[in-house]
Amino acid sequence: MSATPAQTLANQEFSPHWGSLLLLACKRGFDVVVSALLLFLLSPLFLILALAVTLTSRGPVFYSWRVVGKGGRPFTGYKFRSMCADADNLAVGTKSRTSTSG
Repeated sequence: MSATPAQTLANQEFSPHWGSLLLLACKRGFDVVVSALLLFLLSPLFLILALAVTLTSRGPVFYSWRVVGKGGRPFTGYKFRSMCADADNLAVGTKSRTSTSG
């Protein structure tokens, strides 16, 4: 019986460098700097997307949803809304029509 991909990943050993606080701090610093730089460079595109959502439909620009994160800890994720504002409420009524069974 072969192991599932999740079991294989759980059994892998990580690099010993992940135990070094200095290397973890460097990685964290790199992540923050690159994220800030990309956020700054992409902000004109984000502004255009926000204007497009605002001008083409009513409702909030961002859609938020609950996501299960590391260790099962939930957090709120955000993205630009690409559907009608009440899509979550409309989806409840369509579940029976979009069933993939049978």
